[in-house]
Amino acid sequence: MNGLDIFELSYTIPSLALYLYFTPKLGYRIYKKESAYSHIFYKLIFCKCIVDLMLQTSSISFAKSTRWPFMQGFLIQHDYVCRIFYFTSSFCYTVTIGIMTIMSFNRFVAVRHPLKYKKVFTERKNCLAFVITLIVGLFIGTYSSTLSCTYIYNVLIGHIYISYTTDTMAYFLSAYTFGLYLPLMIISLILNILTVIKLKYMLSKKNSSSKADINLFTYTIMNFLVLSLLFSVYVLKAMSVFADYKQLAITGNMFMPFVVDLETFGLFFLSLGTKYVNNILVIYFISFSPQLLKIFYSKEHNKINVVTSQPKLSNVGRSGM
Repeated sequence: MNGLDIFELSYTIPSLALYLYFTPKLGYRIYKKESAYSHIFYKLIFCKCIVDLMLQTSSISFAKSTRWPFMQGFLIQHDYVCRIFYFTSSFCYTVTIGIMTIMSFNRFVAVRHPLKYKKVFTERKNCLAFVITLIVGLFIGTYSSTLSCTYIYNVLIGHIYISYTTDTMAYFLSAYTFGLYLPLMIISLILNILTVIKLKYMLSKKNSSSKADINLFTYTIMNFLVLSLLFSVYVLKAMSVFADYKQLAITGNMFMPFVVDLETFGLFFLSLGTKYVNNILVIYFISFSPQLLKIFYSKEHNKINVVTSQPKLSNVGRSGM
């Protein structure tokens, strides 16, 4: 193991432990139907937590482990392992992007059309949207796992990597990358921009701190950049087959674990690290309110006071939360 591998493990293990600690606590509060967590936004966050944990488990077990010498022999001899990886990763990426799009639309309606919020986000519609997301994710994941793949050793990088052995995957990957992922990214970006414009106007009218505006723009850009990185990796994989240049796929596979870490751990810690989280109502997973932060800071929900900057966004607060 080199220095980069050691660095990766140094933040992966504690981050995963903290994530495993946080997720059941959030799920328990939703299960107990506590009023603070009854909103669909928190349910979507919980679903994303589950998907993130699945994605990280799959990435550590079947992708990051390709750089561990003691795992390489096992992975090369058992091709079925890469099928498991492609199923879980394709499923998780699709569901994650779907959930982010739903959250983006949720914040868009809450901020720009608060009077229509309850009509748009009914329990039935929420369930339908999530079920459709799961079905699409399962289809992409299942079909991806049926295509021939293997672990190949590359002398230049000094370890094995996962690769499909059929050109069919290039067409399939291109189809859902450009036909599904790209449109959802564009939709999310447009909704975020419109929401940011409206929220910035509302905050300025109420003389709120400019720090909230800065955080809002920062998180919006960061979230879009992570999606763009994920999309770029998929483009590299598709081009590697069309151009008959495997180095593109190798490059994509090298960057993918770090993109996954940014999408999961990165945004997770970014959200918990700001004291203005209650102001940021528009950003997907990083739109935490003090209720979510209290999970970390107390064992009893009603015994903690979290210090935040809280402008009185009455319409947004009632409709969005």
